[in-house]
Amino acid sequence: MKQGRFLAAAMTMLLLAGCAENPDSDIVIHKDMEKVIDEAQHTDESKADVEQLRQETEYNAEFENKSLRVKVQADADIITPEAERLSVIHVEKAQFSQEFVDQVRAALIGDQPIWDGKLLMLRTKADVLEEIGDHRAQMQNPPAEIAPENIELYKEELQQGIDERLQPEYNAAPEKLVFSDYPSDGLLHPLKQKTEEENIAAGGIASPDAYYTRKYEMFSDAELLSCVTDGSDGMYSILFVVNSPDTGSTLSFERTPLGLTSGANVGLDFVTGKKSQLFGLPENTLAYYCGNKMNYEQLPDNTTNLSQADAQTKAEDLLFALGLNDFAFYEGGLYTETVYFAPSFEKLNPVSQDDPRYYRTSYILRYFRHIDGVPLLRGGGKNGESDANYRRKAWDDEMIEIRVDDNGIIGFAYQSPLKMLETTVSGAAMKPFSEIKDTFEKMAPMMTAHEISEFSVEVTVTKIELSYIRIAEKDSFDTGYAVPVWGFCGTRTIVTDSGDRMEISGSMQNLLMSINAIDGSVIVPGAGY
Repeated sequence: MKQGRFLAAAMTMLLLAGCAENPDSDIVIHKDMEKVIDEAQHTDESKADVEQLRQETEYNAEFENKSLRVKVQADADIITPEAERLSVIHVEKAQFSQEFVDQVRAALIGDQPIWDGKLLMLRTKADVLEEIGDHRAQMQNPPAEIAPENIELYKEELQQGIDERLQPEYNAAPEKLVFSDYPSDGLLHPLKQKTEEENIAAGGIASPDAYYTRKYEMFSDAELLSCVTDGSDGMYSILFVVNSPDTGSTLSFERTPLGLTSGANVGLDFVTGKKSQLFGLPENTLAYYCGNKMNYEQLPDNTTNLSQADAQTKAEDLLFALGLNDFAFYEGGLYTETVYFAPSFEKLNPVSQDDPRYYRTSYILRYFRHIDGVPLLRGGGKNGESDANYRRKAWDDEMIEIRVDDNGIIGFAYQSPLKMLETTVSGAAMKPFSEIKDTFEKMAPMMTAHEISEFSVEVTVTKIELSYIRIAEKDSFDTGYAVPVWGFCGTRTIVTDSGDRMEISGSMQNLLMSINAIDGSVIVPGAGY
């Protein structure tokens, strides 16, 4: 099967179109923030303000690019904010202060004792010794599928696993897991310091699977707090906070009845969107990876009899208590998601020893910062180059996601906080929607085509919204600009050469393309501009 790598091909096509003065090339490649600011400051008959843009209420179109095998159909409402003006605002990456972390802990955990989050990955000596025994048994009796010429290599790799991973873990492991042996002071600490403490406990070099050692591989020069409660009130809680100069700041809280889970909230996985019915799960289950298990059970005491309005009230009471008054509800609803438990808590909780998988249903509510009533939505983001250890700098979009069931707040996640700096241009001049529409119709086939040339794509546009998106500043990874952007939202359906259909939607927002409302350039996800 021939495979055409679309992005490279599309960029090549644009480069061949001409130099920086060529509008086709400017749409994606030649971005100049100084030029954007200059255009935003100059109002003439070719520009439009927000009041003029509000006259546009719907967009209907149907077009096709046969060479790229893309069909686009649009029957979309145009949503323009009820604001006097949209501006260009200078912003920078922020970190969570200890004061804010203390506020979150007080609001969500109260005065319950907290313990070191390393309990999430900690095993007893007996647990580790059992795995060492399994390795040695396999060395004595290699599986039949191992080819004779590979048996010695197989044994060497097993022994290496014992020496480098399991023996250090055994050295540091407790005889039994007792929460009170692992107190937490609730403070942010340099991750390097926590890693060094693990090395000392292991008698030299910690296992690469040790909790803080693994975090150090991900976050390097960050400061971090990870703490848990002991479930004495019938619910376990985890609070995780990281301030990383490379990957930004994230804060997540989760509360469950059967021990600490590794669910969608932990790790800040915000991919929701496509709902599916898998393995007998409820119809509104989100399409996370569910594995091959069939024995899903609903988490005990997980009910959602409250209304969405009541759930939003609980969420907004929390935001008010935390001083997050610039955030407003944008999207969300009642969803089901699968969850699973951290290894050590399977041992602590007899209910989970049989290893069933669980699901929970809750209201998942997304809140975005609003500037003068206009949401600052996702769609910008920025990824840097990977270093020698495969770590990559990243600046994700700011967002708060809150989960609520009848027990109250069971999940709170805040990603990539921003600090508002100065307003660079107040009342930015923008392109009329007719020009934005032309750009979309020109670029949509290129931006949505599938990389496998035999596959076709059907794009349906259902909503177009004028909002803010953060874009990158030249030569800086920590500062950027909030600029007005047109977001084209809908669905993208892939049709394979055998006729199979698969609908692709990356978030509840279903963003297909973002176009800078000031200069008409296309915002490239991950590039940050």
